[in-house]
Amino acid sequence: MSCGLLVCSDKKEVYLGDDNSLTLTFNARNEGEGGAYEAELYVIPPPEADYSGIVRNNESLSQLTCSYEMLNQTRVVICDLGNPMKSGTSLWGGLRFTVPNLDDSRRAVHFDFQIRSKNENNSRSDVVSYKLDVAVLSDVILQGVSRPDKVIFPPANWKATKRPVTEQDVGPLVHHVYELVNHGPSLISHTLLELHCPMKIQNHQLMYPVEVMTQGPLNCTTNKTINPQQLKVGRNSSTLYNNDDNNNNNNCLHLYSAFLDTPLKALYR
Repeated sequence: MSCGLLVCSDKKEVYLGDDNSLTLTFNARNEGEGGAYEAELYVIPPPEADYSGIVRNNESLSQLTCSYEMLNQTRVVICDLGNPMKSGTSLWGGLRFTVPNLDDSRRAVHFDFQIRSKNENNSRSDVVSYKLDVAVLSDVILQGVSRPDKVIFPPANWKATKRPVTEQDVGPLVHHVYELVNHGPSLISHTLLELHCPMKIQNHQLMYPVEVMTQGPLNCTTNKTINPQQLKVGRNSSTLYNNDDNNNNNNCLHLYSAFLDTPLKALYR
């Protein structure tokens, strides 16, 4: 038996955190003068991969009979190529896989293909390995809102106080809400977000930082003292968050420059 084997795919990479659905197309050929008896294609996927089945919606591909088996504690896809696989036979087939269990310790994963037969001589072809690089892909967005979006100063019926006691004594309250969202598919670790806010304009105080509040596993710090005059804060922090689908996201709310250092998992909607 003299066999040729070609493997191709439309994907060259798989991504951490993704299901990584992919199709591997192969061409198995018997280039010898005689038939290959009980010829089978053996495919050994990487441990992170799962076999989904053959490609059935493509008329140019053979509808092969394939099984998913455990041999010597190794998962193997075995496809029947014919008994015998006659000389000159050329079969195109497609196998579907997912690779959902990747971790960042792998740089690449390999699918090994080999044709095997029960012939006495040359019963196995060379192993053809298809390589997929492991990569990180994340779609991270930062969005923010000011509540209210406009502030008229000085507000009606307000007077400056030399010795302010409450937050209302220093001026109208403004909430700055910042939301950092990772649409994935990969997780991002040790994310650092730096935010800046103007505190003065022409040496006049513009904003007084009252409070830093977070939702989620965040660690926020500032380079200025928050609420340096120890004003009484009368608002309820729960009013700072919308009761919508984004409540599970990581939020950092504050009134001055801060740093955020937290793992960002992918958000699926």
